[in-house]
Amino acid sequence: MSSQYLRHIHRRRLHRAALRVTAGGPGTVLLLTGPEGSDRRGVLESVLTHLAGRPQHRVALFPWNRDEPGALAALLPTPLADTLIVVDDLQNADERSLRQLISTARHPESTVSVIATVDGPDLDHLATDVVALPPLTLAETSGYVRSVTGRSVPVELVEQIHAETGGWPGAINTLLTALPEGRLVGGGVEKREPAEHLARARELAADFELPTAELHLDECPPDLDPAEQNSLRGYLALNRGLRRRAHEYLADPGPAPHHRARSVLLSLADWDLPGMQGKVTALRADAPSDTATLEARILGLVADAACSGRMPALDITPDTALNRQRLDMVHGWLALTFDDPLTARERLQHLPGQSPAIGVWQDAWLSRTLYVLGEWTTAARVVERGLATSEAHGMELLEPMLLWTGSQIAAMQGDDLLAADYLQRLTLSEDAFLLQSLPAAMGRMIVAANSADLPSALRAGALLARTVSSTDTQHPGFWPWEDVYAQTLIRAGRIDAADEVITGAEERHTPSGLVSLTAKNAVPRATIQFQRGDVTGGLQTFEKAVEAILGTPMPAYQSRILFEYGKVLRRHGRRQRADEILSHAAEIFRQMGASVMVERCAAERRVGGVGGVGAVARTNPHGLTPQEEQIAALVAEGATNSAVARELSLSTKTVEYHLTRIYRKLGVRTRQGLREELAQG
Repeated sequence: MSSQYLRHIHRRRLHRAALRVTAGGPGTVLLLTGPEGSDRRGVLESVLTHLAGRPQHRVALFPWNRDEPGALAALLPTPLADTLIVVDDLQNADERSLRQLISTARHPESTVSVIATVDGPDLDHLATDVVALPPLTLAETSGYVRSVTGRSVPVELVEQIHAETGGWPGAINTLLTALPEGRLVGGGVEKREPAEHLARARELAADFELPTAELHLDECPPDLDPAEQNSLRGYLALNRGLRRRAHEYLADPGPAPHHRARSVLLSLADWDLPGMQGKVTALRADAPSDTATLEARILGLVADAACSGRMPALDITPDTALNRQRLDMVHGWLALTFDDPLTARERLQHLPGQSPAIGVWQDAWLSRTLYVLGEWTTAARVVERGLATSEAHGMELLEPMLLWTGSQIAAMQGDDLLAADYLQRLTLSEDAFLLQSLPAAMGRMIVAANSADLPSALRAGALLARTVSSTDTQHPGFWPWEDVYAQTLIRAGRIDAADEVITGAEERHTPSGLVSLTAKNAVPRATIQFQRGDVTGGLQTFEKAVEAILGTPMPAYQSRILFEYGKVLRRHGRRQRADEILSHAAEIFRQMGASVMVERCAAERRVGGVGGVGAVARTNPHGLTPQEEQIAALVAEGATNSAVARELSLSTKTVEYHLTRIYRKLGVRTRQGLREELAQG
């Protein structure tokens, strides 16, 4: 049971480790590091269960092997090829064998991967990836003790165990074995009064130490201030993203202002904007000067902005450092929403000494802001920082917003391993808040659309459409997704459905005057015009969008609009203009580190056959005809045969005939193989 608990604690590390070995392929050297008692061997066993289909050779090393030249090499297979080498305690390897193993694995033509446990960081420089196992937190220690002993242990004893063992599972096991039975139920430990536990839970919740707050809350009898307990339990559930449980405790918060302020946050998580406004109005009437009322008013600015479509007046004077930081967070979020990413970046920076938990809210929107500004490397670091903080503070509510941005950047920068890890974490239960499910679905759709995974993009888009049909989320600037879904529908040949989606978006968004929305919505609108034969109208729509977006500090949007425009121009025979536009898009993508998109621009230019890049296309090594080049490019983007036929005014059978010839010329058998071959030029 205890090993199952540790697998649960380390589940994300296990998944990422398995992905690194699987996706990394030959040449991967993955180290699982941690001191004796960190359960690194248990983690290794769990990782290996995910890799059961791969040929493996496992060896165990001991301290005396370190001084035996060739000891490790003698235990390895000969020849050292086509296998996964698994080593327990690699720190005990002799130097000569270690050099041989790592040199072989890290060679450019390697067919060997290595996964090993190590007792510390001394060998990290030899690895391609390192998974460092941390000690258990106080809350995790409580869960681990319960899994080992089969009983709940008083928090006072958990604190002692954690202090004596440092949170390392092996040391905890040793200590528990030596403890008398009576100690496990609290014997010999000075216990706090229930009221002290409730006060401590309240303090910890205020400091956003939510997992530890729950430990103290569980020590409280049900009849001790039930209103306060219910509010705290609801608040903990809310931050963990447990919607039903949060509603159970926060739906009727009672008269206390700080309880009612938590209910305002609940409405925000549900995206119930009228509910937020009603609760804030009532709080201002009943307790106008309370700190909790000010907190609610600050959160209520989001509802005011969404319902009015305008930036609200930020005429609130914070009474505490926490509310000052909270106001900066909301100000930054709204600035990003209303096309002012420069102000957003300024307001969303959190400073040393500020609340790390509100910092997660800031990081969620700061990473998005940096994405829009094209500062993708920094945005990726902010995503990881936010994810680490949210996990440490029990704030799973905010993870999808971070993963939405992280998955996009990873996919477009060619880090397929990280993108897959992020996307796996975007899988939510039905018990999720809208503040979770919306960015999760948006992230899945956008990544699938960018990777030409048309079926997945269509499924995610349909899920979004169903979501917004039951809850009004379509407030200009807050959750823009319709342009990507409409473009996905176009690629699937569903032109009328795409027209319906983008027409609805235009009706809602145009009055806002937001340049980013107008320009992004113009992409599917212009594409539909081209599809329906209105070439002049399509060109005008695209040109207006390009002119508008190039006047903004939003290169992420600029590059995408230019890329889509260049593709349409090329397909309609305007190759010179297409090459100019695609060259501009590629330069912006290059500045953002979007290597995948740079290559896709280059592939489009090769097919276009203009200038230096096009010279490759005119004498392409595969001998494709111009029409075959067009068909191959469309199929590589994810278009179906029928969609290609509509795009090029051919019959489906003609497309099938050409595709067969293309496969033969390129020496591939599948669409994925075609995509990879074209990407290589």
